[in-house]
Amino acid sequence: MASRSVFTDSEGEKKRITELPVIEESNKSIPQDKNMWFYDGVSSKNVWIRLNYQPFIPGQGMNVWGHKDLIVYIDPDNDDNAFLGIQDPQNQNVWDIHLLPDYGPWLVKEIDMLLYMTAAM
Repeated sequence: MASRSVFTDSEGEKKRITELPVIEESNKSIPQDKNMWFYDGVSSKNVWIRLNYQPFIPGQGMNVWGHKDLIVYIDPDNDDNAFLGIQDPQNQNVWDIHLLPDYGPWLVKEIDMLLYMTAAM
């Protein structure tokens, strides 16, 4: 994946969930069964992977992002770019969005590989 410096050198853009259709769509696919690893309940042209976490707020001196869920998705307007979304652990309606220029094709390959590995099991 992109080195952390790709998106730590510049500030992400804080957006409310209502401004992010891909993330709104991903909310519909969160499995209710915590043992489920994979849920295919959405049908659209969007390409994304969302990792569901419990809220994490780093302690003093920890060099890590506070977050709830993380999502990487292809820019719906430009397949060449991807985005990393970091859900605010204290306000889950707010996401910090980071552009990952030229990572769209890479993300498509990673998602294809994940689907192949999970479907083959």
